Amino acid sequence: MDPGLEEAILRTPPGEEIEAVALLRPGHSSPDALRVVTTFGPIVTGRILAGAVRAVRAHPAVVSLKAARVVELSAASPAAVPGTVRTGPSLGRRAPGIPAGRGVILGVLDWGCDFAHPAFLRPDGTTRLLALWDQRQRGGPAGADNIYGYGRILDRARIDRALTTPDPYSDLDYHPAVSDLTGVGAHGTLVMSIAAGSASAPAGAEGVAPEADLVFVHLATGLLPDTANLGDSVRVLEGIEFVRRIAGTTPWVMNLSLGRTGGDKSGRSLVERAMDHVVQAAPGRAIVQSAGNYFDKRTHAEGLIRAGRAATLEWRIAPDDPTTNELEVWYSGRDVFRLELVPPGAVRPFRVELGDRVAIQLDGQIVGRAYHRRHEPLTGDQHVDIFLEPGAPAGAWQVRLVGRDVVDGRFHAWIERDAAIPGAQSRFPPEMSSPRSTLGTIATGYRTFVVGAAGLTPGGPVIAPFSSSGPTRDGRVKPDLLAPGVSIVGARSTPAGAPRGSGGLTALSGTSMAAPHVSGTVAALFSAAPRKLAAPETRALVLGSAEWIPGLDPDRAGSGLLDTRAVFDSLARSLKRGNTT
Repeated sequence: MDPGLEEAILRTPPGEEIEAVALLRPGHSSPDALRVVTTFGPIVTGRILAGAVRAVRAHPAVVSLKAARVVELSAASPAAVPGTVRTGPSLGRRAPGIPAGRGVILGVLDWGCDFAHPAFLRPDGTTRLLALWDQRQRGGPAGADNIYGYGRILDRARIDRALTTPDPYSDLDYHPAVSDLTGVGAHGTLVMSIAAGSASAPAGAEGVAPEADLVFVHLATGLLPDTANLGDSVRVLEGIEFVRRIAGTTPWVMNLSLGRTGGDKSGRSLVERAMDHVVQAAPGRAIVQSAGNYFDKRTHAEGLIRAGRAATLEWRIAPDDPTTNELEVWYSGRDVFRLELVPPGAVRPFRVELGDRVAIQLDGQIVGRAYHRRHEPLTGDQHVDIFLEPGAPAGAWQVRLVGRDVVDGRFHAWIERDAAIPGAQSRFPPEMSSPRSTLGTIATGYRTFVVGAAGLTPGGPVIAPFSSSGPTRDGRVKPDLLAPGVSIVGARSTPAGAPRGSGGLTALSGTSMAAPHVSGTVAALFSAAPRKLAAPETRALVLGSAEWIPGLDPDRAGSGLLDTRAVFDSLARSLKRGNTT
């Protein structure tokens, strides 16, 4: 069973529900104990009483069952990277003369939506938002269309009524300042303005598709409900379903500037499969995902184990770390390794053979658990997953992989990103870490656009030093392309106590800022196309028009730098040839 589910069962009373995502066998009904919330072909999200999880996993209809996993924003820094310049209309934002996204819905799954900012208002002062779903609990479901059982759904009419009041934030009981943890503005407000800020907004806040209709999902998680700016994988999928349901038959594109560092990185996770499914299910759909800011974070290691040999990794836990730490190792299903885990200062290892689950007990206290799963069902590969509790000893843990039966020998190890706790991140030492294959958890899909960040210098574009690198674990080039992501200017959310919509502008760096350039471009493309474009057509027009910069590493740059003007030139050529009519 999924180690994340094992951990969820340990932490959840039997009478409480666990959020999960499942892959069901075709032709089978879902288990009665699984309360289905959303469906993506054979993949469903749902809720299961903790005491019933093992029975659901054993049900003949269930191919795979995964626990919800935390996700968080992908902003690297509020500061500029030295030597770069800020972007403007000629450097990645809306090019003159291109369509403005009219007739297309742009959905943003993020944190902190300043619905009163001029960047999201029409010239008459009404909202461009079709809906805002605040997933945080706060007293139970509200809104007639809430089929999800949590959070509050605010429709256009409700938002417009609030905008007629002296204090619309109090009227809606929603203020973006709650998500502004660094004092530079809420992440979601900036992201949405880059993609689709109104043309009438202050200079710098106009987006690539200023006439697109908007849907915002303020993500939350039941795993750490009192922590700001966190969501989880199950609620991300339910947010995608929400945007899809609001859009109906209207073309849409969604922006996900979020992620974490764990996972198998082969595009076969249930979340990535569900996203690929929804994009392929009908034309006029696209999902854009940030690649991640993990290039230099020392959370990835890789190696090759020869038959009869071993490899040792050093996993460094910071003193007084208040978080649970997690490390995953993925290797070929044709190989058999033994895991040997040595705590700091110890000599005798905890040995975990393939198929075993071992409690890590020191001085009579369980400080963690190690799972060594045989043939994980989505990939067929072997999977090591180690969880250390906050009480586990700080220092260097030795993770030794011993080759018992080696055919392939390659392995990858990823340390999971800590949940928004500064200074708590565990890491590999510099000499053991690899910046390759540092893509985010759900940034390796087949049909989604995965976007890295570029800085635009006087000498030309450069890859941002934080921007995550491919390849995927199965060898594909990712990210798909680069877009401006250094010192990007856009709408700043209103600070607490300030007049409504008075936040003005801010600037941030990150792949979070790169992704909405692509989202806005796709929305504009959908607006210009004479019919709805299927996913392969959309990818061909966007990626085929990217500008290749000589000297860039393909594993970090994908197909090159987004060229919005070239996308529409390519569409015009396709129309002339009759390929898109």
